[in-house]
Amino acid sequence: LMVFNDKIKLSAALIIAGMILDGLDGRIARRLNTYSKFGEKIDSKADYTTFGIAPAILLAGYCFQNLLLPFYLSASLSICYFAAVCFRLWRFNKEGHQEDFTGLPSPIGALFVAVSTWSWFSNKWIFIILNIVNIILMISRFKYPHNETAHKKKFFRYLKVPVLIAIAFVFLRYIGIESLGNTVNNILLLLMGIYYAAPLIKERKKN
Repeated sequence: LMVFNDKIKLSAALIIAGMILDGLDGRIARRLNTYSKFGEKIDSKADYTTFGIAPAILLAGYCFQNLLLPFYLSASLSICYFAAVCFRLWRFNKEGHQEDFTGLPSPIGALFVAVSTWSWFSNKWIFIILNIVNIILMISRFKYPHNETAHKKKFFRYLKVPVLIAIAFVFLRYIGIESLGNTVNNILLLLMGIYYAAPLIKERKKN
């Protein structure tokens, strides 16, 4: 609805909020001992909306309204993104929770869509190419660390606080604090780039 009303930044902010809440709901449920199979299924269905439909519409709206791309090209990129998320979530539900994700997690893919708008990737062709890479990584077989797994790795553990701060600043920018500028998006994209390279990063094992 925000995209259709030409409020793309607010739509990006809502996707970021959805990603944060998605990370919290499972933890809260386990802390309160209210975890259930029904809740797990509802959470999975919600992911299709938060990380599939919403970012796909944002992607199409930004390409069409801001980058002035033809409608067919904007729609094609959007459909490919949504199809990749559907495949990614289907494979996750089929394989279940594992130590590592197979393919880039859909919340990270959605965050990239939201953050790459109004950033140094806003050149139309760079934006398209990097979002195609984002799509390919979601359906790939590359291994990405799960939240619990990442916390055990020193390299990623040190990134947690800077990433959360950067996400907070991007969110504030999108809800109206324009003085923060593109810099906050660019910093978060740099930090995200480290996670994107996770399959290539190997920590030394202690003897």
